[in-house]
Amino acid sequence: MKERRQLRQQLKNAEETVHTALETEVQLISVVEKLMHQRIPESPMVTHFARQSSRWIAERLRSVSPRYNVELHQLDLAARLYAIGRLHLNDTDLRLPIMRDGVPTNYNCSRVPESASEALEALVAYPHTRLMLMAMYENYDCTGIPYRCQGWHIPVGARILRVVVDYAELVWRDGYDHSEALSTIQQRSHRIYDQRIVVLLDQYLSTVEHSDQRAAVVPLRVEHFGSRYDCRA
Repeated sequence: MKERRQLRQQLKNAEETVHTALETEVQLISVVEKLMHQRIPESPMVTHFARQSSRWIAERLRSVSPRYNVELHQLDLAARLYAIGRLHLNDTDLRLPIMRDGVPTNYNCSRVPESASEALEALVAYPHTRLMLMAMYENYDCTGIPYRCQGWHIPVGARILRVVVDYAELVWRDGYDHSEALSTIQQRSHRIYDQRIVVLLDQYLSTVEHSDQRAAVVPLRVEHFGSRYDCRA
């Protein structure tokens, strides 16, 4: 009985430690979000769009095959913290796109993936979030940063974020209208973006645009994706 009481107490202490750590992480995430919103005026709109669209796209991909499975909670957190790696930038660089046509805008922008990874190093409960943000600027054709990963070697969550965040920034940072932003993303499919995700973004936008009219949206079929592709969560 004494040993059992000791074990119960140890378990209780461990639970309190975990609860405290989680509360600390939640507070840290909230602070980072507020800092992002203060320094990057368009970030609240980009974050909102990225959270909604990335989840929708991830769920559609998962319905195609279990290989496209993404941890939705960690994807949502990555969308909330999409710009955490930029907070070290000066005010001038902070207004610039990280990549221009698949190439880092300057040296400081090229350091954003590593900065995101370093900033999230302490959040040990969210390894996939950290990986998504570190790989977010890998180009689909193996010309991105920081490791020049290609195609299915890029985590699927990072590929989703790249498409939806780039689209949202074209709209809310650069002033593109929605059709112009989508056209720009589509022109860079296969080279910078995963074509499957671009197709799903187009479908998501159609769903949102016609939601008030309750318009029917034709679901994508498996053959639209092609059997030669693969991806990793």
